[in-house]
Amino acid sequence: MRQWTAAKRENPDALLFFRMGDFYELFYDDAVVVSRELQLTLTARDRERSQPMCGVPYHAVDGYLTRLLRKGYRIAICDQMEDPKLTKKIVRREVTRVLTPGTALDNALGQEQNNFLAALFETKVTQRHPSGAKAPADPIGPGAARLKSGPFKADGSGTLAESRSSHFKADGSGDGVDSGRGRESRGDVICAVALLDVSTGEFRTAEFRGPGARQQAVDEILMASPSEVLLAGSAELPAALTAACAQDWSGAVPALARSERLMVIARGMGLGIAKEAALKLKETCGIQAEAFSAAEVRHGPQALIAEGYTLFAFALRGPAQAEVLALAAEMRQRGAHVILAAPADVPGRDLTLVTTGTEHLDPIAAIQSFQILVEQLARTRGKDPDQPPYLNKVTTTR
Repeated sequence: MRQWTAAKRENPDALLFFRMGDFYELFYDDAVVVSRELQLTLTARDRERSQPMCGVPYHAVDGYLTRLLRKGYRIAICDQMEDPKLTKKIVRREVTRVLTPGTALDNALGQEQNNFLAALFETKVTQRHPSGAKAPADPIGPGAARLKSGPFKADGSGTLAESRSSHFKADGSGDGVDSGRGRESRGDVICAVALLDVSTGEFRTAEFRGPGARQQAVDEILMASPSEVLLAGSAELPAALTAACAQDWSGAVPALARSERLMVIARGMGLGIAKEAALKLKETCGIQAEAFSAAEVRHGPQALIAEGYTLFAFALRGPAQAEVLALAAEMRQRGAHVILAAPADVPGRDLTLVTTGTEHLDPIAAIQSFQILVEQLARTRGKDPDQPPYLNKVTTTR
């Protein structure tokens, strides 16, 4: 298993298909995931079944890989580099391929539609043109986005025809986003999106500027339905997740343990993890928790918030943070018990959120810290978080 351990250490976020004779074997968590997703029999290497494993025949592996890639998994293939018949030692093995949903060149993958690999980059305007200075001309006018599309060539010589995004009007007034060059102010966001289908060579780029740039860029990506999205800060994510696991949020356990109902509050990109947090509080801790955006709370749910009522608020970095912080302060004045999770630079926080290389990845680190908290909370309330009552993760369709 030394070779497997070394290969897995190099590809911790991939399902490792490890060649052993006529089979590709998977072990531990990889085996559990693949057996569930592909409905394979889960076996074990030991009598105690502490080392789960499953496998597929090497000659039929392509079909299984295609199914996993369609489900969004990243896969590493570890092959035998020597003929077992010609060596008396342990056969040397190495990772020969790493497959991802956006880069797999398989004819069976997504024939009916583009298989885009997307990239998102974001930066901020650090200076503005002095008053009266002539702004540099925009080569395609004052539209809110510049969208280019055309064939992609490996040598970069492809001709890209410029066209306007269908989201915006020719006068730049589309969707209220004004992003012509030279009109940005310090702190405004500039977002760039690239879409590449490696199977057809189709390549698209778009740039968005102004207060609504981030949302417009995300919308552009969602419309393309890419199989994979690359973010500039993703390389720093493993270290951030390790730091998130090390956060001590146990101070919030006593107050949460006394609560039978509460609200989980977030906004923007944090709303998804608020819903996940509320679900985990219900299924593992028996707490009636509901998730709301900071804006939605003000339209009715706040009528339930009285003195002593518990709110758990995620105030992640980004444009929506100010609204979450304002709501938390207002609810504290009302007498509610607010547990505020925010980055280290936010005064008045109760729990510290780990930040990543980009705001887009902060929710992942935040929910990582919360998962550890909810495990502690469940045990404090006398629950087994690994065996929630009445919960069945497998459904049978007849």
